[in-house]
Amino acid sequence: EEAQRQAEELMRHFRDENPGGDKCPLVTAHYADVSKPDSVNAALAEIIEQHGKIDNLVTSAGFCENFDAISYPHDRMQKLWGVNVDGTYLFAIGVAKHLMERKAPGSIVMIGSMSGSIVNVPQPQAPYNASKAAVRHLASSLAVEWAHAGIRVNCISPGYMLTALTKKILDENPELAQKWTSLIPQGKMGRPEDLMGAVTFLLSDAAGIAEDLVTDGDGQAENPYLSNTANLQKYLQLPQKGQVIAEYVWIDANGGTRSKCKTLKKVPQSVKDLSEWNFDGSSTGQAPGDNSDVYLRPVAMYPDPFRLGDNILVMCETWMSDGKPNAYNYRHDAASLMDKYAKHEFWFGLEQEYTLLDTQGWPYGWPKNGFPAPQGPYYCGNGTGKVFCRDLVEAHYKACLYAGIEISGTNAEVMPAQWEYQVGPCTGIDLGDQLWMSRFLLHRIGEEFGVKVTFHPKPIPGDWNGAGLHSNVSTAAMRADGGMKAIEEAMESLSKRHKEHMKVYGEGNEARMTGAHETASFDKFTWGIANRGASVRVNAQCAEEGKGYFEDRRPASNADPYQITGMIVETLCGKIDGHDMFAKTQEAGAVEDHMVVPVAKP
Repeated sequence: EEAQRQAEELMRHFRDENPGGDKCPLVTAHYADVSKPDSVNAALAEIIEQHGKIDNLVTSAGFCENFDAISYPHDRMQKLWGVNVDGTYLFAIGVAKHLMERKAPGSIVMIGSMSGSIVNVPQPQAPYNASKAAVRHLASSLAVEWAHAGIRVNCISPGYMLTALTKKILDENPELAQKWTSLIPQGKMGRPEDLMGAVTFLLSDAAGIAEDLVTDGDGQAENPYLSNTANLQKYLQLPQKGQVIAEYVWIDANGGTRSKCKTLKKVPQSVKDLSEWNFDGSSTGQAPGDNSDVYLRPVAMYPDPFRLGDNILVMCETWMSDGKPNAYNYRHDAASLMDKYAKHEFWFGLEQEYTLLDTQGWPYGWPKNGFPAPQGPYYCGNGTGKVFCRDLVEAHYKACLYAGIEISGTNAEVMPAQWEYQVGPCTGIDLGDQLWMSRFLLHRIGEEFGVKVTFHPKPIPGDWNGAGLHSNVSTAAMRADGGMKAIEEAMESLSKRHKEHMKVYGEGNEARMTGAHETASFDKFTWGIANRGASVRVNAQCAEEGKGYFEDRRPASNADPYQITGMIVETLCGKIDGHDMFAKTQEAGAVEDHMVVPVAKP
């Protein structure tokens, strides 16, 4: 009777707010014992009979009792579970079945509780907490299971709310009121009406592909990716009194970037004005503990897009105290080769693919514990559900341009959450410097967005594209008229050292290069015109004009650009005394990278 009274009150309120309106929405009340399947099904049938269909569902039935776990009567726990969990489940599957029979999309919003993810104190309520944790995970599981049918499932988990139930608890335990409100940042409990905006949004088409949105605390959205960048801004604007912050960047033993900052008393005009520095190599895998000093030699500097002003980023080589390059310093040998064969005027352009991960290590934007729709709409895609975290990509693009990186473009890749940017064309060793600095910038910007960046060549096994570092190469002879002959000669040279190249072209590359997903065989060298399934591709336009460049498609996304470019120059022009790119790699050992292991098969 109370529900029917409220339904009539809603319709009366609508008429008062819309005088002269042609049509008032029909609002009806229905009874169901939510813990019993027959009662739930009967209520749904009654609703469909009166309204013709159901488009959306909000489940909110639930109650809480404060008993210590040992004293809690088992029959009461069964009743609590029946209402809080069974009721939510029964209504959800009933509405989902109806939507699927109609082949219609829809939205289900489950009202959970922050108690599903925290333990409330001081009141004991273990069974209630467990039931709300079940609702929270039920929403995630059903969101994945029903995504194919266009049914969105989300769970809103409010904090302390002033409802009829909680009012009764506070009347019986007045000391709890101050305790609860002291835990809420706003200093007051939420009201059921405070959830209207979130519920209305999630039921609407504006929610797009929203899945498993969670609100905690006093109704404010939980945001695990919240950055404090805004708080930092006022400090970035403080004057530095003529001093400069120089952030020295280097490559560690695992193919990652490290950095440390120092203050300079004046603005440097070139890298020659920058002093050497050192770091603890035993903490980066680059030196033993009993001889841990590794020295940083500046080789390139760039404007700092984070601190702005005269502040700089400094790319460094790593050297040992005996005056020899560190075992992981591949730049030194590559630069020596570039200098020796400078007359050939090597141009390089690299296409860096990468994958964005959430804080749990799962591809950004993918359903929790599941997989998105198959590949197809994501490559160079636009629109919600086709691309993820474009803001980070745009931020990286602008940061590279500011820093003077020759970034020539960017695009979404074939696998969702995978992106690519291109650096070059650059001459000689400059390409390696710029690509490494661009990787550093990408990781730093990822910090601000709460997003991890992985360069693993096959982050997700199965029918998903891997990530590469396609390397475009040309020489003066290749770019000149008749240059196709020089390209063909290069193919012959590359084919003879295929196995050596593959050993320096990135760790885990064999999982990517299977002959599928636009890759060649890992073991066999091939080349062709406009063939993305070959080891090396020659652009169709280059073949038509008889000159141009070639694209080595073998390098993995985690490969070292110094090793790639150095090996190519060495293979095409010959080794020089005291420098051997392949031998250097064997000395340092293989680079390990992070591998994402999926929780289910696609």
